[in-house]
Amino acid sequence: MIREPRPVKWGLRLFAIAYLTLLVAWPVALVVRNTFSSGFGVVAQTLSSPQVTSALRLTAIVAGIAVVINLVFGVGISLLLVRYRFPGRRILSLLVDLPMSVSPVVVGLALTLVYAKDAALGGALFHAGYRIIFATPGMVLATVFVSLPLMIRELVPVLQEIGDDQEQAANSLGASGWQAFWRITLPGIKWAVVYGVVLSLARSLGEFGAVKVVSGNVSQLTQTATLAVEETYQNFDQQNGLHGGPAAHPGDRDLDHRRLDPSSQGDRKMSIEIEGLNKSFGDFAALTDINLTIPPARSPRCSGRPAAASRRCCASSPGSRRPTPARW
Repeated sequence: MIREPRPVKWGLRLFAIAYLTLLVAWPVALVVRNTFSSGFGVVAQTLSSPQVTSALRLTAIVAGIAVVINLVFGVGISLLLVRYRFPGRRILSLLVDLPMSVSPVVVGLALTLVYAKDAALGGALFHAGYRIIFATPGMVLATVFVSLPLMIRELVPVLQEIGDDQEQAANSLGASGWQAFWRITLPGIKWAVVYGVVLSLARSLGEFGAVKVVSGNVSQLTQTATLAVEETYQNFDQQNGLHGGPAAHPGDRDLDHRRLDPSSQGDRKMSIEIEGLNKSFGDFAALTDINLTIPPARSPRCSGRPAAASRRCCASSPGSRRPTPARW
């Protein structure tokens, strides 16, 4: 056993504590403090909103299905890599690590190119009645793709460590393959399976890039918890964004009608009416024929003919010499 000098030992300890504090403890503490800064009532109200409950429910469904798939295929691929020798074994091992070295956004784009309705495979599935992209199956595929290596890389070293001597002895005594697996192999790798499930679950719950590309990010339909938090935060609702609160997001809608409603020749009031608001992703219609009315409010003083007749207004500011023509 190597005995380090006391200053070196304490220096390493302080370095480790400072590292964990700056990268883990401090950011997490700030998130928790800002989340509950307005009280537990605000958090409870936010978590009970339809947008958040739908996002949490979808996240649990996608993560649960992904973990089960990772468990089954992770154990199978790990046994295949460790217990058998076959052509292409090294290539398979490299492909397992591919999701760890590729951006999740690229993963989502690749799945979109394969399973979109205008692709060969995606088109065949679409005409058969199975929608992959912009639906839950595509989100599950993206989550499985990015989290499967965590399960496999947790199991492979343990399988290599325990070897196959006990399995060969059981086979020589007449045990079948399933009996050897359930009574010898699985008890030896149970803790590795548990660690792999925990890591895979954490990765599935926090997946963002690949899921955002293949889901379409439609609120209460294909929006997970991480996408709901990101959308809320981008809408400058940072307080609610810390715990996934809802926020209005009208910026990316199709506006079919906008009208000025002058109430007088002097100070005008402007009201906005939106008719036939639509939002779609390919053939998937998220919003159809939505109407919205914004009540009148005072607008800058305009001159000239009424805006409803000429659809032109002169926007001017205090101190400006000439009005600047502008179109609504």
